[in-house]
Amino acid sequence: MNNSALIDYSLSNEALILKSKLERYDHIIFHSGVFHADEVFTSAYLMLVYDWLGLPFPKWERKNVISDEMTEQNGYLVYDVGGGRFDHHFREELKQRRPDGSPYAAFGLIVREFHDGFLNDYEYQEFDKWVKTIDYTDNTGAYNGISDEISCMNPTWDCPDPNINIRVALAISKAKDTLSYKLERIRSDYRAKAVLENAQDIEYGVVYLDYYAPIGKFMSDVDGLEFYGSPSNRDIGKYNVIAAKDTDGVNKKLFPDKYRGLSIKSPNFEELHSESGMTFCHPGGFMATFNNKETAKRFFIKHHNEFEIPEKKEEAKE
Repeated sequence: MNNSALIDYSLSNEALILKSKLERYDHIIFHSGVFHADEVFTSAYLMLVYDWLGLPFPKWERKNVISDEMTEQNGYLVYDVGGGRFDHHFREELKQRRPDGSPYAAFGLIVREFHDGFLNDYEYQEFDKWVKTIDYTDNTGAYNGISDEISCMNPTWDCPDPNINIRVALAISKAKDTLSYKLERIRSDYRAKAVLENAQDIEYGVVYLDYYAPIGKFMSDVDGLEFYGSPSNRDIGKYNVIAAKDTDGVNKKLFPDKYRGLSIKSPNFEELHSESGMTFCHPGGFMATFNNKETAKRFFIKHHNEFEIPEKKEEAKE
């Protein structure tokens, strides 16, 4: 048989490598007893990747004692238990750590090993920011709402039918849904980068869009781009303009002070609205709503020299 007939050409080379790494496993093992977000999200993530690659998910078991034959060479993927490369229950000086020094737990270790081909570099970096919060809670016991939600799915001490295996399966299913939405959002944000790169309607530092896309996060290191506008999805027919943040997370510019806090309840609303076409301005000065895009454009043409440049925290201390 021609071996090339077995190759799935719909997958990238990186994805094919990932597929070859994962199809070697026919058993998955993680610890028994009380379950936590760490191993639950790890399992859910692996299910997503296996599904995406078109692979059947291996048989999974929960064990606290890992025998000598339960090795990767023998088709076992073991995490969060057993002292192997996907465990993290070690002294602080022996833990595997991210470049910023934060320790990995099983979730982060598995995602790091099995993401290339499934996530691009941007998607992985953004996803790991979220994974890191789960890892941190599992390593330190610090409170995390998402981790607590998973922990609450364990049977209570006085539960009359404490079938923990059913509970953990339900928790993994819930975590899989959460991860699906999280990755969908990250991938959607990444597509917004192309929207910014192809934007044509740019005036006085404002990128004007005819539909909403979260382009602000990609404007931080672009000189000369300070705001982005799009139709409001809250006030239908209106047009929002929002300040972009710089690389330090500070708004690049703010709307002039006299408009901040403007709303239909403001005593001077009619005066400012008729002059500006503005129907709302956040008290913080970082966003405003206008009658339409053309009104917003006229405002920026007239007032572009009046916008405030916020002080940096370091500058404020001086």
